[in-house]
Amino acid sequence: MLEENRRLSNMKQNTILDINYYPSGKSVPEGDILISHPKGRPLRLYKKLKGMLWWSNFTRDGNEYVDKNLEVNGDIKSRGNIKCGGTFKSSDDTEGLTDTISFDDNTSRTHDITIKDGLITSWDIS
Repeated sequence: MLEENRRLSNMKQNTILDINYYPSGKSVPEGDILISHPKGRPLRLYKKLKGMLWWSNFTRDGNEYVDKNLEVNGDIKSRGNIKCGGTFKSSDDTEGLTDTISFDDNTSRTHDITIKDGLITSWDIS
């Protein structure tokens, strides 16, 4: 019976603290898990592990919000519209989006097409 009590007490999760501000890494004890929901900000789940404070945002609408940079190693696939709300720089450092597409035709010639803001700006064949 003593062993069973010990097993049950080790399985029991401590209470998760609920706060109304985003904590700093120094204010969260090692190993703690907490939930934070400041007014007007996303709900976050925090965990301090090996001296680092980790968190994940929760949303009610299913959208994902990125506070800093988004790095994608694979493809970005969309079934809807992609909307952008900033100023973009093309490869020649002017505003707008630029892309270059290359393909080989049936005579083994390479076509390099440059598109800027939806317009073909150059088409080189080599």
